[in-house]
Amino acid sequence: SDEALAQFSGSHVAYVGEWGSGMTGTRGLHTKLLRHFTLEKRVKLPCWPQLRVELFLFQRRKVSSKPLAEEPLESTPLVCDACGASGSSLWRCPWSRQFCVCGESCFDASAETHKALLAVCFCGAAVSERPALALWEPCAWLEHGASNTARRWAALKEATPQAEPRPKRGLD
Repeated sequence: SDEALAQFSGSHVAYVGEWGSGMTGTRGLHTKLLRHFTLEKRVKLPCWPQLRVELFLFQRRKVSSKPLAEEPLESTPLVCDACGASGSSLWRCPWSRQFCVCGESCFDASAETHKALLAVCFCGAAVSERPALALWEPCAWLEHGASNTARRWAALKEATPQAEPRPKRGLD
């Protein structure tokens, strides 16, 4: 994906995936999109639990007199689902990965909305509780082999379908 973006000369990019997690794109791809393009629109898409897939529409930045390395780099297009605040201190629901909050007050204020989302993720089952904020994961890059990510990768592996190895057949 990094190479395809490097070779792309068009003015607009449509990226469908989970932002900033390593699940659907590389860190390099996300960095290049933010450095060379401006986010015009985000559209949440229906998706399975444990994945927050969205459509991100970008427009290429105008060539400026400043070198790109000196231009400010937006850290993430993710925002708090309760108040709309952006920033790097967002927390993601570990049960759905589809809901983010920026702190305790937004966590408390979003209880009804979050429970409704969890009911959708759990095929309509009533949700009486939700995970405590202390159990939520940071909306930070999830990279294989990085420190403190083994638990998150294990939870994702358990929650998402995995290909079963085919049994080897003996020669007759």
